[in-house]
Amino acid sequence: ISCITSAGGKPGPCKAGVIRRDHGDATVELKTPDGGQRRIFFTGGRATGSDAEASFNVTRQGDVSIVRIGKIEVYRIPDALVVGG
Repeated sequence: ISCITSAGGKPGPCKAGVIRRDHGDATVELKTPDGGQRRIFFTGGRATGSDAEASFNVTRQGDVSIVRIGKIEVYRIPDALVVGG
């Protein structure tokens, strides 16, 4: 998926996997280009939090959740990854 993980960085690819559960609940596991990892949690198909202690904000653009963590990280997560399809 498209991500930004460093200050002033440009969008690049993050490897992503997903653990799906019932009712649209899921955990998206990301590997960042710098070797880091991030988990983003979904409830009912909507992004609800992450494993970071930084602030969490999500906006929607069509069928994509744009997740912002802290002042730097940005992840563009398509609904199809979260719920299948």
